[in-house]
Amino acid sequence: MGKLKSLAGDTVIYGVSTILGRMLNWLLMPLFIRTIPMAEYGLVVNVYAAISVLLVVATMGFETGYFRFVTPDNRNRLLDSMLSTVLGISVVIISFFALFSDFCCWMVELDSSRASSLIIATVIVLVDALNAILFAELRYDRKSVKYSVLRLVQVVVTVVFTLLFLFVLRGNIICGIDFNQITDLNGILLSNLIGSLSSIFYFLPGFVRRSHSYDFKLLKDVVIYSIPLVGMGFFGMCNQQVEKFMIPKLVNADDGLVELAVYGGNFKIGVLMAIFTQSFRLAFEPFFFKESKDNDKREIYADVMNYFVAFGMIIYAGVILFIPLIDKFIITPAYHRGNVVIPFVLAGQLFFGVYYSLSMWYKKIDKTYYGIIMSFAGLLVNTVLNWFLIPVLGITGAALSAMIGYGVMMILSLLLGNHYYPIPYKWSSILSLVVVGFVATHLFKWINDEYLGSFWIIGSLIGVAIASYPFIMLIVNNLRSRRIK
Repeated sequence: MGKLKSLAGDTVIYGVSTILGRMLNWLLMPLFIRTIPMAEYGLVVNVYAAISVLLVVATMGFETGYFRFVTPDNRNRLLDSMLSTVLGISVVIISFFALFSDFCCWMVELDSSRASSLIIATVIVLVDALNAILFAELRYDRKSVKYSVLRLVQVVVTVVFTLLFLFVLRGNIICGIDFNQITDLNGILLSNLIGSLSSIFYFLPGFVRRSHSYDFKLLKDVVIYSIPLVGMGFFGMCNQQVEKFMIPKLVNADDGLVELAVYGGNFKIGVLMAIFTQSFRLAFEPFFFKESKDNDKREIYADVMNYFVAFGMIIYAGVILFIPLIDKFIITPAYHRGNVVIPFVLAGQLFFGVYYSLSMWYKKIDKTYYGIIMSFAGLLVNTVLNWFLIPVLGITGAALSAMIGYGVMMILSLLLGNHYYPIPYKWSSILSLVVVGFVATHLFKWINDEYLGSFWIIGSLIGVAIASYPFIMLIVNNLRSRRIK
């Protein structure tokens, strides 16, 4: 239980900063959909999808590689070698986008005259890739508070500059810069870049003092280990973003970017599940590797899965049952028709979190190429389904395809993990958690819609309470077992 408390503590700290940061960033979404054209917001969604994919390539899977190979003796040489490699790869990416700007603009539905947006986006990739390696050191040292504060500052700076670019500076000419000429997309991207640089500035003094040695032999081992993770991460991120590239090109509507905006706005509502899974990932990865070096208590990993699913179902119930509040205060009526994708987005993110927890086995036994196989399988299923479902079901087809893609990855990881690194997961308990949460959520949503009307909040609170009951019982049972011991 002590190990679980340690993991839970780190998850909470990472979670608080992630939640606050994401919420601050998330609150920009209601602002965007009220102030910029829907087609422009569609471009924002598309360009950020591209940034997410490129960032996986630029970081080279070095975050996990760092945790796998770092020792007290080699940590400085390892970090220096990783930073130099990431810098070189990022420069190659920027050069590619500059040379083939027309093709890259076509990929994200951007007019070629606005290629400057892509250059800003690739510089963001460079800065964020360097940040990812530097923040990995903080995570390894269990400096979760410092990590959280820096991430939160980064988001606050981004939000402040977004407001400046879109509202305060608009209509002014300062130092020869006509801020009327900065598009909404570029204003958002520049704000992001400045926010990312705020973290780099913190690390800069230590970076300057570093010896900047390059240990090719050490890095070679890391690259051999991490390259499969790059493939896995690339296919995995494409799995998360592919529908955003396909919706504008396949949807049966007059303006594909408008449909993408509706999808993107409602996709953001599923951010709570994504926040939870990300917080869990940030804490679980270093926890797993440290624990596996000291012992091999697989029962701990099984208990972690139970807690993860139980809490995930609470988020699932809470978001779906309180959609009326979201529609009233968060998104505008023009975006309400996209509510239908929210359950699929939440379920897909939960599947992805379960997949991540299941998939530690191939990192433990150094068979990371299995990550590529599973990620590619999920991407293939997702892409094929998108191709057929988007023209028929529109954005609902996109959300459904993504959920099924994650489900395929989850099942494959379970089957392979049972063969190579079996963990005694309590699947009957996990299934009961899912059934209770799902039935409570959709039963009370139906009761709200059919019978309670304006009193819907009563049914919603009861539904969330029922979905929360298994999670509470897990905690109670663990406390009882500790007393017995």
